[in-house]
Amino acid sequence: MGTAMLGVLAATLLAGCALAGQTELAAPEARVAAGSLRGKWVASKPSGRAVAAFEGIPFAKPPVGELRFKAPMAKEPWSGVLVADKTGPVCPQRAFSKPNVVEGSEDCLYLNVYYPKLTADKTLPVMVFVHGGGFTTGAGSIYGPEYVTDRDVVFVNFNYRLGPLGFLSTADDAVPGNQGMKDMVLALQWVRDNIRAFGGDPDSVTIFGESAGAASVHYLALSPLAKGLFHRAIQMSGSALAPWAFYEPARARAKTDKLAAALGCPTHCSKALRDCLVTKPFEDIIRGDVALLQWLYHPMVLFRPTAEPSGPGAFLDKHPAKVYADGGAHDVAVMTGVTTHEGCIVVVPIAENETALADFDQHFTERAAVMLFTDHLPQSLNHKQFSQLRQAYFGDKAINSDTVDEFLDLTTDAFFSYASIESVKLHARSVKSPVFLYELGHTSDRTFATAFGASKATKAKYGVCHADDLPYLFSVSEFVPEPPSESDMAFSSTLLDLFTTFAATGAPTKDGSWPAVKDLNDKTEFAYLGGPGPVSVRRGFHNERMERWAKFPVNVNPGLALSSHARDEL
Repeated sequence: MGTAMLGVLAATLLAGCALAGQTELAAPEARVAAGSLRGKWVASKPSGRAVAAFEGIPFAKPPVGELRFKAPMAKEPWSGVLVADKTGPVCPQRAFSKPNVVEGSEDCLYLNVYYPKLTADKTLPVMVFVHGGGFTTGAGSIYGPEYVTDRDVVFVNFNYRLGPLGFLSTADDAVPGNQGMKDMVLALQWVRDNIRAFGGDPDSVTIFGESAGAASVHYLALSPLAKGLFHRAIQMSGSALAPWAFYEPARARAKTDKLAAALGCPTHCSKALRDCLVTKPFEDIIRGDVALLQWLYHPMVLFRPTAEPSGPGAFLDKHPAKVYADGGAHDVAVMTGVTTHEGCIVVVPIAENETALADFDQHFTERAAVMLFTDHLPQSLNHKQFSQLRQAYFGDKAINSDTVDEFLDLTTDAFFSYASIESVKLHARSVKSPVFLYELGHTSDRTFATAFGASKATKAKYGVCHADDLPYLFSVSEFVPEPPSESDMAFSSTLLDLFTTFAATGAPTKDGSWPAVKDLNDKTEFAYLGGPGPVSVRRGFHNERMERWAKFPVNVNPGLALSSHARDEL
């Protein structure tokens, strides 16, 4: 048995022993504004410290019936003691392993709170995780407390409405949109009002999220509804400026009309459309997204945040970049970054399918326009610009199994890196608080490439995939079943130290070895997280690729009109 496996086994046994000892502890209890709670004890990893767990706490009324598509309403108080020892149901979505099956319940707005049992009473910083999943799938409970609570923090995760139930919009007051984002705001309000009951500091709240969860964190840092509810933010592989993260109201309405028509609902009147959809089983609404797909599983994110009509209840009423221009960004410290090969989430399902890969090569302009959400633009424009883009990334090469690296670079830049750089630029120029940038490049046998469709034989060629940072922060064995190596465990400790130090102090390192971004240029400093131990500071974040992408007119460059951003050459 190898040293790494012995270490994992020892940690598992330690956690088991800790749990056995905890059976003698009385169940933890807490009193929140809505009533009394009784939780349970679990164990952290790898140290096996006792952790109080309060799971399945309702923070909103079930958004059912007439409350469907509306902003959430706070949960009424309950009498007696609520047993909070089991996570609530997930919000309606397609099952990850069985996409034809719809799982979950509309009564899904629950949160979970965890904190370590300490020998001395002290108030702890709070870390609230926003799960990803393309605004379509996922749940807070997937990302458990085992690793995070091995540090001195209070950890919270929660559910929010997904897909059309969470993000459908009629682009008017009938269904203004952003229901899922408003769920997040209510969850953060609950944290502000109740976290002291769990030893948490309401004046030291850090929100962090991955993928769509990272874009959500970014949105929360721009929304007037969330102002003052948190103090630091971590965006892992996502930005509100990403091409998959925002719909202009007209495009949001177009998606809504297509879904409504597929379900036999009228589209001429917003109120009639909403009233019809309210009567439909949620399973039919979730399955109705099939009518909106155009090629394989593209476009990837069918329902997403949008700009609402202005008003006191609007989560967002303008493009995210316009919020910066108007001085509306929250002055909070931000840490943001990407993995080296984010595009793996897009590339793997295509590259692992010979027919799809050949089709993408043969019909690059048409397929890329759907993938990058520009199919609404004139065909002649798409043909010109995507021909230039293909030449920039692939040259005269065919798109096949020999050009996977080029495909990864294209999709990494298009879907993640460029938008992240733009958000860093805007935030650093708009607020006084520091902004920290990173790239995560630690390689491991444990990769989400297999969850996206790669085989054990091919997974290594996709590099450090989208979501490959998650196994260092959470036990996500459903997606990454391989046991962690000794190097993985050491890197997990490094990453947890960086994240929790940022949550406690507003900077990821105590000695200042990871400098904040001053402004983005060819000498911008960022942390390269390639393994355990001290961070490696580099200069210039993929400058050539970022400059190349900035010249692409139908890109994610925020708030710029197409006509003013066009370039003849890449």
